[in-house]
Amino acid sequence: MQIMWQLVHPKLGSNVVAVKPSPAMIAAVVSAWAFLLTTMNGWTLNSKDWQESISYFSSLLDKDDRSVRMASGEALALIFEMGSLEKFATENKDSTDGVGGNKSQEGYSHVQGLKGKILDQVRSLSAEAGGKGSTKKDLNSQRNLFKDVLVFLEAGYCPESSVKIGGDSLQTSTWYQLIQVSLLSLFVSSWSGVQRSVFAHNLRLTLGLFNS
Repeated sequence: MQIMWQLVHPKLGSNVVAVKPSPAMIAAVVSAWAFLLTTMNGWTLNSKDWQESISYFSSLLDKDDRSVRMASGEALALIFEMGSLEKFATENKDSTDGVGGNKSQEGYSHVQGLKGKILDQVRSLSAEAGGKGSTKKDLNSQRNLFKDVLVFLEAGYCPESSVKIGGDSLQTSTWYQLIQVSLLSLFVSSWSGVQRSVFAHNLRLTLGLFNS
């Protein structure tokens, strides 16, 4: 995950010249980062890692490229679903006493501000009138995604989605499942029908999915 992170958000020294990644690369890396997050215990990441990733994904929601905004929206939804933002906020709040208390309180306040900012960004993108992308299809896809994210952030309801792999349509009911199935389906698109069916069957058993 750190290698991917450095590709799109490098920490540079004074003598290092930044190479600006393309929007397509940023979107791909963010999606891959989110997929990897579903395979590990997010609670093992420290507060600094969460703060950096959440702040960066929030900044990507303001980019002109829709694929970047959508990949970042899914990543943030996953972070909320895993409870990582709340964990980070609680961790900072609980450490406000004693040495370093003021700094921890600032961190807690920063996280609360981020939550409000992200909610406003998501609400805006779910109703965008256009002007920040290319086609109407892209705009509708963005609106639909961020409407789902908005409902999840406000009410806690995850979107139910159907992802087709070969002749099977797998029903997902969490961001965790949706991100895993969507990315894996891209890798098997060139497989034979039988191979895809076997893969879909095994994936259904592994993730506890159902046919739609």
